[in-house]
Amino acid sequence: MTRLTRSLLSSLMIAIVVMAGSISAQAEEAAKRIAVLPFHVVSETDLSYLSDQIPDTLSRQLKRDGGAMVDAAPLMGAVDEKGAVDTALLASTAAAANIDHVIWGALTQTGKTYRLDATLFDVRKGSTTPLASEGEGVETLISTVGDMAVKVGSRIFSFETISDVKVEGNRRIESDAVLRIVRTKAGDRLQKDALTRDMKSIYRMGYFEDIKVVADHNDDGTATVIFRVKEKPTIRNVQVKGNHVFDDEKVKKNITLSKGAIFNTGALNTSIKQIESLYNEKHYYKTKVSYRLIDVENNQADLEFTIEEGEKIWIKEIAIEGNDFFSDKKIRKMIKTKKKGFFSWLTSSGTLEMADLNVDMAVINAEYQRNGFIDCRLADPEVEYKGKWIYITVKIEEGSRYALGNVDVDGDILDTKEALLARLSVGGDEFVNREKVQNDVVLLTDIYSDEGYARAAVVPDIRRNREDGVADVTYRVTKGSMVYFDKIIITGNSVTRDKVIRRQLKIYEQELYRGAKLKESVRNLYRLEYFGDIKVNTLDTADPDKVNLSIDVTEKPTGTFTFGMGYSSEDKLFGTTSISKRNLFGRDQSLDLKAQFGGTGNKYSLIFVEPWLFDIPLYSKYELKNWDDEYTYYDKKTVGGGVTLGYPIFDYTRAFVSYTYERNTIDNIQTGAANSIRDMEGLNVLSSTSFSINYDTRDRRYNAQTTRGFDHTVRVEHAGGALGGDMSYSKYTAESSWFFPVFWKVIGMIHGEGGLVVENSEGFLPDYKKFYLGGINSLRGFEYQGIHLLDDNDNEIGGNKYVQLNAELIVPLFGVDGLVALVFTDAGNVYGTKQNIDPSDFRQTYGFGFRWYSPIGPIRFERGYVVDPQEGEDRARWEFSMGTAF
Repeated sequence: MTRLTRSLLSSLMIAIVVMAGSISAQAEEAAKRIAVLPFHVVSETDLSYLSDQIPDTLSRQLKRDGGAMVDAAPLMGAVDEKGAVDTALLASTAAAANIDHVIWGALTQTGKTYRLDATLFDVRKGSTTPLASEGEGVETLISTVGDMAVKVGSRIFSFETISDVKVEGNRRIESDAVLRIVRTKAGDRLQKDALTRDMKSIYRMGYFEDIKVVADHNDDGTATVIFRVKEKPTIRNVQVKGNHVFDDEKVKKNITLSKGAIFNTGALNTSIKQIESLYNEKHYYKTKVSYRLIDVENNQADLEFTIEEGEKIWIKEIAIEGNDFFSDKKIRKMIKTKKKGFFSWLTSSGTLEMADLNVDMAVINAEYQRNGFIDCRLADPEVEYKGKWIYITVKIEEGSRYALGNVDVDGDILDTKEALLARLSVGGDEFVNREKVQNDVVLLTDIYSDEGYARAAVVPDIRRNREDGVADVTYRVTKGSMVYFDKIIITGNSVTRDKVIRRQLKIYEQELYRGAKLKESVRNLYRLEYFGDIKVNTLDTADPDKVNLSIDVTEKPTGTFTFGMGYSSEDKLFGTTSISKRNLFGRDQSLDLKAQFGGTGNKYSLIFVEPWLFDIPLYSKYELKNWDDEYTYYDKKTVGGGVTLGYPIFDYTRAFVSYTYERNTIDNIQTGAANSIRDMEGLNVLSSTSFSINYDTRDRRYNAQTTRGFDHTVRVEHAGGALGGDMSYSKYTAESSWFFPVFWKVIGMIHGEGGLVVENSEGFLPDYKKFYLGGINSLRGFEYQGIHLLDDNDNEIGGNKYVQLNAELIVPLFGVDGLVALVFTDAGNVYGTKQNIDPSDFRQTYGFGFRWYSPIGPIRFERGYVVDPQEGEDRARWEFSMGTAF
């Protein structure tokens, strides 16, 4: 026999205890004293080790059944070396040891057949009972020994064996459906606890309103178990009456139980609450909903809801009692719940929502706690209904106001006490601010977790001197032992590969726990924009100094197909379509195929991005494009492409190098075009390289509203010279965006950019590589490229320098994801080579707009107003764009 087979058989024997029996017997008499002798093994292969394992297994099961197991060693004198038992000697020896039953036997292997023969000896009666069980194949050994355990226990403890399990009384629900969740099976022992457990399982199915179980005892000593059930009725019709405010259909939409459903009390209670909530929204707070079931034939019933609507009720008064520090007016401004006012028909004021009212109490208490009233208490608000009005009373016990005394840190000091105290926020206040105290607890916990003390406990000890009105705050720290990451377990990623997630992590297996790096890792994962939710938990291990890290991600769709039509601010109809797939094949790659037709020309591009080339953080982008652009005075056809490589040089900072090759054909030059534009007519080849550095800490980057962070880029481009091509210039640009919360959910954005382009001697600088301003992406309110220079013939040309400034306040609308309103102001201008940049020359605009951060990119609808418009310029313009810009 192989070692693997031997190990398998040992494991099977250990598992027999679970398979063999049911819950322990509740024997009426004293526990039976039982001894099990070693079993004689006769086998074709070496199974001698089972001689002791079979008795051990039987002993464990008999003990579970209520037996008192006795050491069989004193009885071994009655057994010879071949396993034969001297019954007379065994009886006298067992009686002297006060043993009630003795068991012995043999295991015989014949080919694939395993036969277990046992003898049960009743010492007091002097009788023996032969028992046998067998199976084919080693895999049946579990059931073979388990069956023997059942047979032995049945004889010793007088258990009844179940011969059959049936279901009666069911009409719609199949018997097999019930029996599938019943654990009691034919051949099991009859156990009251097991039957009770099965009754509960059947009840949890939700189909039955009454369940009984009986055991019919058969002549052969077995029992038939019968589960007698009474099914809940099926709903034939759902009816409502007494409703006048809402019609039947409106009420029924709030009823969970529907025609054909099985009656369920949980769904019934939910329906009643939903109907009451429907009426509460219309201020009918005293609405009562009752029901009755009307029995009909075939175990069906009609469900009838009766609604007592009562009268419409509003909040008449919110009384404040016990407040001295804050005025009634100040407290009423803190809370969301308001009394009925003149504009209540338009707003939600005057309505009562208990959930909001409870939150209001917490807001009031928190405001007191922030101002030194650390003993402040608020009673549950009193709500009184009088006729058509609601009267609310808020009772406050302010307590004493405590000035801030000494602030200290005690316990396990990580560095120095002074260093910790310097980082606390509570120290500079005149009065105790419990909110800052809690923030400092979080801060200290984070400081210790950053050093590997993941289980550090920080408890604020506030000692009050009630006579002087002063409170000392001491943060008592217990750092515990240092903790290491053992395993990092990633789940939920059915598409995204593990390595894509792991390479965003700043923590590693077997490394010291670092709280700050863990937070940074989660932030990096969110910045991928592949996951809608990320849950991080630490799991204890057998080693108290190690934890497993569980990262459970919820993936969201990353592929889009879009098609749209629009009307541009240049008064032209255009269409866009795109096929975009980020996280391609779960590899973090992206592929974009975009097309724009109509408007100012047809544009097609194909972009592929591999952010981790060769499995190192080497960003690479490959682009092909075919563009037809219609400018004011000429048309330009561009065919070409480029490649970009980028590599991180610091946190959130990457350096990029790019090469671009384009063949540009200029034609259809209009009257009024500048000479510099006419000189470009025909084919012009661009061969350029650029170098840029980008610092980006934004919390959201792809098709989502950014709420905080920075995005700074400096770029240098050089064309011509040794690179070849007809164009030769050097361009320097810088761009900076700042995002920050202002208040509530309002986000502020400040953006600035500027540039300089210089023509080199080896070629020429095309006008379309110079700078223009105006339009939705620069100074809103001006027409596209409306800010420019004039040449000596008063023809429009681009500038060699420019500055652009933008500021926005962005407000989310209606709780719709990605829908925002904004107000803005823009400023800037373009300049010639010999002109100096002067802020007094900046053109200025202001305005408002709306955006939707849709899957195809921002859809923007904005109106800009020009400050001091010049002759020929419009005072204001609507700006519209849809989809990502090319």
